[in-house]
Parts: sequence; structure tokens; C-alpha cells
Amino acid sequence: SLPDGEFVQIITHEREIRTGYFVKRRKIQKKLRTGKRRRELLEKFGERERNRLNDLYHKLANKIVELAEKYGGIALEDLTEIRNSIRYSAEMNGRLHRWSFRKLQSIIEYKAKLKGVKVVFVNPAHTSSLCPVCGGKLSPNGCRVLKCSNCGFKADRDVVGSWNIRLKALKMWGVTVPPESQPMKMGGWKPTRYEINTLHTING
Repeated sequence: SLPDGEFVQIITHEREIRTGYFVKRRKIQKKLRTGKRRRELLEKFGERERNRLNDLYHKLANKIVELAEKYGGIALEDLTEIRNSIRYSAEMNGRLHRWSFRKLQSIIEYKAKLKGVKVVFVNPAHTSSLCPVCGGKLSPNGCRVLKCSNCGFKADRDVVGSWNIRLKALKMWGVTVPPESQPMKMGGWKPTRYEINTLHTING
């Protein structure tokens, strides 16, 4: 979310990219058990995945910094402990550790510095469990929707998280946090959507 209350949704298709290459590698591993050809193909598609994601991260960072230039600052979640606090199966852990959270943030920091845009890291604790309007406790109200039992506010969990990150960042910068708008209270937010495109085919 932006300081003026506007919501922005940037569509990256990162999940589809990672899943596509994951499936491709599994097919190679099942078809070729051993040998030089197997190793070469795995390395080939591994490099292509890294290159495509690197391109995606740079384009995403450019868009974020472009939007932030109007307001002078970017707030990011402090994800230092994210990998240590989540437990999955061995296979899922392998995929999780390839998710370059910190790499993306580093690229954003670098590009923001070049443009003179401040970056602050915010503790993500409670950003998806407390109501951004009244501070009440949020509870699940559907697949991705959270609802406040105190004031009745409800929204997608990503919207709630970004709104609370915004509030924390503004306070850290010493900015007086404005009263929440009526559309926000009623859940009437409509995000402005941007899409990041990376021209590449997995099978090529």
C-alpha cells in the first residue's frame, strides 16, 4: 500500500516460473537416472531459472522504486528469520531456500539508493493478525480473507499485511498516521495492477 492509502498489486508470475522449472527438473531426473547428459540438462535449466528470476527481480525492483519516488520511502518486511521459523518437508525446504527473499530486497535497496529513496525494514510481527483500522484481532473469514471481530473490517490477508507494514513504517519515520479512509474501513479498496513480464520459454 502507498502512504496516500492507494493499493498497488504487482503481478510477477514467480510461482509459475519456479513451479515450471521444478517440474522440468523432476522429469529429467526420472527420465535420466545418471550420466553426463542428466547433469548438463539440470545445470542448463537451473541456470535459466536463476537468470529469469534475476531479470524478474530487477524489473520488479524498478517498478517499486518508480512508485516510491513519489513518496520518498519504501517499507520492507524484515525477513531475517523467515527461513528458520517455518518447517516443511525436505523437498519443500529445498524449494523454500531457493526463494531469494533477501536477494530481491538487496536489489530494491540498491536501486532505491541510486534514486535517493529511503528504505526501512519493519518487523512483520502481527501485521496479518491485527486490524489496521481499530487494532482488534483478525480471524479467517474465507480462503484468504481476514475479518475483525471488533469493527467488522475485512480484507485479503495481503492487503491487511501491506496496510499494517505501511502504518509501522510511517510511525518509524515519525509521520503522523492519518485516520483510515471510509473505503478502507468498508473493505472497498480497489488495487491498481501492474504486471511484470519476462519473455522466456521453459522448454526452449
